[in-house]
This record gives sequence, C-alpha cells and structure tokens, in this order.
Amino acid sequence: MMTKRDYYEVLGVSKSAAQDEIKKAYRQLALKFHPDKNPGDKSAEEKFKEATEAYQILSDAEKRRQYDQYGHQAFGPQGPQVDYSNLEDIFSEIFGRSSGMESIFDVFFGGGGRERRGQRGRGAHAGTDGADLQLEIALNLADVLETQEKHIEIARLESCEDCNGAGGSGRRECPDCGGRGQVAYRQGFFSFASTCRRCGGAGSSFKTTCSNCRGDGRKRAKRRITVKIPAGVDDGMRLRLRGEGDAGTGSGDRGDLYVLVRVHPHPGFERQDHHLLTEVSVHYVDAILGTDVEIRGLSDETLAVKIPPGTQHGALLRLRQKGLPSIDGRGLGDLLVRVSVEIPKNISARERQLLHEIQDARAAQKGFFSKVKDALG
Repeated sequence: MMTKRDYYEVLGVSKSAAQDEIKKAYRQLALKFHPDKNPGDKSAEEKFKEATEAYQILSDAEKRRQYDQYGHQAFGPQGPQVDYSNLEDIFSEIFGRSSGMESIFDVFFGGGGRERRGQRGRGAHAGTDGADLQLEIALNLADVLETQEKHIEIARLESCEDCNGAGGSGRRECPDCGGRGQVAYRQGFFSFASTCRRCGGAGSSFKTTCSNCRGDGRKRAKRRITVKIPAGVDDGMRLRLRGEGDAGTGSGDRGDLYVLVRVHPHPGFERQDHHLLTEVSVHYVDAILGTDVEIRGLSDETLAVKIPPGTQHGALLRLRQKGLPSIDGRGLGDLLVRVSVEIPKNISARERQLLHEIQDARAAQKGFFSKVKDALG
C-alpha cells in the first residue's frame, strides 16, 4: 500500500501554520487540480482528493490535534472519512459569494446545491422538474479584465398563461389507477407497480385540455436575461444560473441555465493562469547597452519597460500587477515580457567598421590575458 504523504507537506505549509495559511494553500490547490478543470487527468484528480483530505483534517481543530500527536495512525488503517459531499460548503466558506452570482463552486464546477429529483410524488400533486439549459458565451481576452454583463435571449418553457400551468380544467380522477398514478399487477408470487399509461403518473386528467399548451401546462417562449460574468474567468468555465432553465410541471422546480464561457486567444498575449506573456523586440545594441521601450498593454494602455544592460535573448522581464484579475479576488497577475534580441542581416559600412574595431579590441584583450596567464605559469 502506498504511504500517505504528510498533510502539511501536501498543502505546502509548516506545522505551525495558522488556519488562514491552510485555507489559502488549499484554495490554490483546489483551483489548480479540480477534475472539472482537468478532465480525464487522473493525476490531477488524485491531487485534488489528497489536498481535500489534508484540508478537512487540518482545518478541524480536534482532528488536527490527533494528527499532530499520532500522525496518520490516529484515523486507523482505513484512514480518515473524507466527506466529498460538502465540497460546496467548503468552497463557499473559502471563496465567499460573488456579487449577483452563485458560489465560486458553481462558477467553476457547475455547482451541486439543488438536488434534481426529477419526478415529484404521484397523483394530483405530481410534478416533474424542468430541464436544465445550456448555452455558450464568447469573450475576447481583454473582456476578462472586468466583470461583464451580457444580455442574451433564450427560448425556454414557461408556465402557460392561459391555464396558469395547470394544463386544462375540470380535473377528474384517472379511472385506470384510481388517482394513484401507478398501476399494480402481479406476476407469480410477486407484486409490481408501473406508471399509469392513461394519465402518465398524474393520477388525473382534464375534462377540457388547454388548447394553448395542449395539456402540458407549459409553453415555449423567448426571454431576455442578464448573465454576469466575473472578471478573471477562464476559457471552459461554466456559470450556473439557478432557476433560469425550463419551468417544471406541477410541483416540479424550474431547471437551471449553464453558461459555458469561451475566451478567444489574443494574437499578442498568451494567458498563463492570471498572468500574461508578451514579447518585445530589442536591437542588439540596446540589449547590450540597456534602454527603455514602450509596449501596449492588453487594454491598449502604454507601458514602460526597462531593458537592463546585457539583457540576453529570451530573457523574461516582469511588470507586476499588469496581468489578469484572479477570479477568487486575490488581485492581479503579472505581465511577463520576453525579450527578442534582433540581429540585423544588413548593416552600414560604418557599423561594420565599428564592429571590427570592437572585435579587434576583444582579441587584443584576450591575447593580453593569455600572456599574463602564461607568465604566471
């Protein structure tokens, strides 16, 4: 059996770490390794589970005391009982709630708060939950800098206005199931029950069926809604809008609307989490002597970049807090500037002459030091 790693090592904190440090460490690991952000990556899934187990132990004062005293043996050979069903509560505690949005747990992973129960009950009060809907919204990378509000039109099932969602009038008990919504039958020594075919499990039917919705109680209609997209959102993230899906029937709940966010790549910037990477070309003379250059930021602002003397090709310079906002409110990332040193193919006669002079001077200097080395033996 594989040996468990130390919980403090898993989270990357010291054994004297305060709860705030433990919470911060888990937050970073959870965002990085959650399976919904790493589909099909078993390694990421295992790291997420490992970090969650470590957090649930170290964030509980009593369990942490036991672990500090006895190590993994404190929880027996089977290890601690890790409750993955309360992850939404953990994420809500750590990340808080976004203004006008569901929890960060919903934003990243589609949530898990409302249990979808499908069909509700039998008979006169039977109902079915409305279906969840999905759509995509496309953003440019620059849109990620600020919270966006998108006004979109969707087609969804709404409660029929003519019959107020009832489906008809003059409800009467189904003669086949006696209002139970199920029909019982025997096969040998066993009794079985199945949904009544005549009433579809409703337990009743209408004397007069609504002509507008044809008895369904719902009618498809177009609705305009506002989707609030948090700053720092990444490509592939899903936003969950509770109760914005299809209407249910009877006592059923309305479904949810899931918005898949697509962030188009930018020709001049590469995204690295909440950091950005861009490139600047510098003449070889400026790379040797040093200079100041200006570049355009993601929002088209002018940024000054200092090129230190002796800068090498491929060097990375960092402009702090000039990147993207972190979706969990941890501030701005950095802008990394990769230096590309230009070596001209064609130079003037004067430039060639100066370079030869430099070359001769370097050769003479090299020869001098060789003579000194030989003299010193």
